[in-house]
Amino acid sequence: MVWLRGLVSNRFPPEAKTKSLSTTSSSGGISVSSSTIAQAAISERVRAKIQRRHDRVARLLRDAKHRWCAFLSIDIVDAVELKQGADPERVTRTFNAYEEMLGEIFQLTKAWKVAWTTNGVMVCFLDDRQALDAAQRVLKGLKVFNAGRNELQQPFRVRCGLNEGEVVIFEDSKLEKVADHVIDVAGHMQKHARPNSLWLSSDAYEHLEEKLGFQPANARVDDLSVFEWRA
Repeated sequence: MVWLRGLVSNRFPPEAKTKSLSTTSSSGGISVSSSTIAQAAISERVRAKIQRRHDRVARLLRDAKHRWCAFLSIDIVDAVELKQGADPERVTRTFNAYEEMLGEIFQLTKAWKVAWTTNGVMVCFLDDRQALDAAQRVLKGLKVFNAGRNELQQPFRVRCGLNEGEVVIFEDSKLEKVADHVIDVAGHMQKHARPNSLWLSSDAYEHLEEKLGFQPANARVDDLSVFEWRA
């Protein structure tokens, strides 16, 4: 009986022993734990998920419609100094009134997308005439705003920068998430502009139908010559 049990045991090893032998043989004589196999399977699924996401983004970019957009960047000059020593309630009311004025202008000029920052705003238009109209309305409206709605000691002054070009942008894109050199140039134009003026590149200037009031700014931004408009 003992001899028969030994014979059967050798021919049909226990389940645990069989699994161990199977794992060892399948790994070239190296024992591989079940946790290692599970981790490898998870890593493979993660890589596959990332690849699918990458393929989807690439497909969306290929299928995206390039739009010709005009970008207007506006920023308040010395915004921090305006607030220093002023009554907080007056500061809040004045800055809210300023944003309301700009919001009304953007709505009137049919702005497509708007992204507000602490003391500035970037606006996207589908027509450069609308972008120019918005900038000019803001600069012209400052005199009335400072006389009637500004409760602070110093007048509001702004810098404006405008640029246009073809960008990949979707209907549901948040403007603050869109990264493009066309937008960067608009921001750089605004940054270097003189107070209460609008700066735009010579390329954008050439595309304008209405050039009245523009003068060469005798400056270069992003290696582009600049034109200036003042109210």
